[in-house]
Amino acid sequence: MERGAYPAGFRIRLHQKDLNICREMARAKGAELPVIEAALREYALLIAAGHGDEDVSALFRLKAALFAVPKTDPR
Repeated sequence: MERGAYPAGFRIRLHQKDLNICREMARAKGAELPVIEAALREYALLIAAGHGDEDVSALFRLKAALFAVPKTDPR
């Protein structure tokens, strides 16, 4: 992640497929899984941006701003 590389491990698009199956199974039992829904939204963003074949660690692409160190004023 530090190098900006996300080689194929467990691909985002495959994780999305599995989570969609999980969601449908839960819905069939009347359950809601908000964490799964949030993950699927983020996976959809990454897939739309062309990152579907990268490892799930590519989620860092969406979260990097949360970890940015603020720049100090050089004055």
